[in-house]
Amino acid sequence: MSGKTEAKRRESILRAALAVFDRRDFHEVTMEEVAQAAGVAKGTVYLYFKSKEELYGCALVDWLREAAERIARRVAEEPTPLSQLRLLIRLHLQEANNHRHLDRLLSCRSGEGPRGLLERLEGVAREYVRFIAEIIRRGCEEGQLQPVDPCLAASALIGLLSGASRYYQLREGRIPEGAAGAVESLFLEGLRPRPGQPRVVVVNRRPRG
Repeated sequence: MSGKTEAKRRESILRAALAVFDRRDFHEVTMEEVAQAAGVAKGTVYLYFKSKEELYGCALVDWLREAAERIARRVAEEPTPLSQLRLLIRLHLQEANNHRHLDRLLSCRSGEGPRGLLERLEGVAREYVRFIAEIIRRGCEEGQLQPVDPCLAASALIGLLSGASRYYQLREGRIPEGAAGAVESLFLEGLRPRPGQPRVVVVNRRPRG
């Protein structure tokens, strides 16, 4: 089997696993179920992934990277940092709402798994923080936001979005349409510049790693 064919089959298995994990809780999913969804034998799945944990981790990393890229493309079309943050909040919650099981799995299991997978997961998260931090940095320089540590504010926003997602899903089983507005109010109102506050250029300190 050629390397291109192997890569295509691995991608097919990951796509099938993503769909299965998105419908059911982690402990309910079996490798046989994933194999059936991918149209391959169970043994074939084990050729590419040593365990369900490894398969889940790889599928999760792919989903997070693709979701972050989708959000970044849409957000880049907005004209100002403030409008970019508003859209980012809405799109992030939409991704979480469209993939509720994956979002819950990420919350519950993000500290588990092989070291290599955890490093990949952390790498995607760092890039997302940097992307948001750059928006916040520009917002501070343009006077749309009050001076803050951009990376700290970006991390706080991601934590707020994750917390809001868990809160609504546990309470209502889904994220309602008004959730984005609630998060936007909590986050952005606290960052708006105060009357008479001087405009300050904020240095963007990148996350380590």
